[in-house]
Amino acid sequence: MNLVERLQKYSGADMKTCEAKLAKRDGKFWEALFDLTMSANDKDILVEKLLITDATAELETILKRLKEIYGGWDFSDVKISVADDDEGFFMANRPIGKEGLHTIIPEPEEMERYGILVASAEDTIVTETLKVLGMIELKHFGSGIIEEIKKIITGKNTNLANEAMGSNCADQPEKAALFLDGLMFNLKPNRSQNHFNAIRAFWSKNLPAYPEITKDVQRLTRSGNSQVRDMASDILVRYGKISPEERAAAELRLRKAQVAGIHEKVEKIKTAKALHAFADKFNWDDDVEHMLAVIRHEQCEAATAKLVYWRSEPNYYQKFTTIGQLEEYHRDMYRLQREIEQEMADGKYPSGKLKYDPKNDHGFDRTKSNIAENEIKKGIPSYMY
Repeated sequence: MNLVERLQKYSGADMKTCEAKLAKRDGKFWEALFDLTMSANDKDILVEKLLITDATAELETILKRLKEIYGGWDFSDVKISVADDDEGFFMANRPIGKEGLHTIIPEPEEMERYGILVASAEDTIVTETLKVLGMIELKHFGSGIIEEIKKIITGKNTNLANEAMGSNCADQPEKAALFLDGLMFNLKPNRSQNHFNAIRAFWSKNLPAYPEITKDVQRLTRSGNSQVRDMASDILVRYGKISPEERAAAELRLRKAQVAGIHEKVEKIKTAKALHAFADKFNWDDDVEHMLAVIRHEQCEAATAKLVYWRSEPNYYQKFTTIGQLEEYHRDMYRLQREIEQEMADGKYPSGKLKYDPKNDHGFDRTKSNIAENEIKKGIPSYMY
């Protein structure tokens, strides 16, 4: 199968169109395929509507679709299919370096329209416009768009500020440099809601080092947001301000302090009933250390330990016999279950007055499992029922 035939196979275009597009692209398969699969006519129609409509709902729909087109989503789907079906051909013909960057050039009047929309009084329109602009190269931005984004980044509307930073700075060195003052402003203590997206921009390995942010980044290594804290530590390692070992030691110290704080909080609960209620209402997206504190509490009864155990989804963990078989993010849950099993076996938890039935946990049977029998490597002890 030659290039034209493959182009036809993956683009769905007719042979004559494929021949013309391949010739225009000097025989470069991926560039030709990109042109054929990016819905150029679709974009032209969308831009025509963009220039004349003021209806909010229609504008949102148009902007969302334009973001997909500029982001290369259509092409990515085709590319995945080609890579799966014809990987050898893909590897031999894949574009590399700057030649591999597929870009769509916006029209001047289109950019003028974005300049108007990004200053809209409708937050939803501003948000969707920022997402489109995030996909467009900086060289196409006019001064009006640049000034508007600068105002948004340093403004009071957290959602819009974060959208402007997330769309227009992360992984884009030119944009990050242009909006550097705004990014630095959002690293300040009183901008805590903006810390994640501000530091994420600097965390990108595509960005050069900015020594002027070091002090703020050092402060954010003590952030209560673990993602912010981790990114800040990564940046300091990359900047050569701390070693990987120092980073690990700092993280360990912080974790110990967090754990101590959690246990101190739970230990203040005075009765078995209150402890059970705390465990019952616990959000399992939060730190599981709270539940370790619960099962170690002097007021913890068997019913509470069982509640914690079954809420931690032990059925899933029957597939494993050692903690080393699990991904890191599953290991705390595994430790929690093993500790409860051991303490129950040792008779640590008094029966008390509280009751818990894993087959009727607020109407839900937690003992039901979709794990196949042949996958079970370690059963649930009978005394946990």
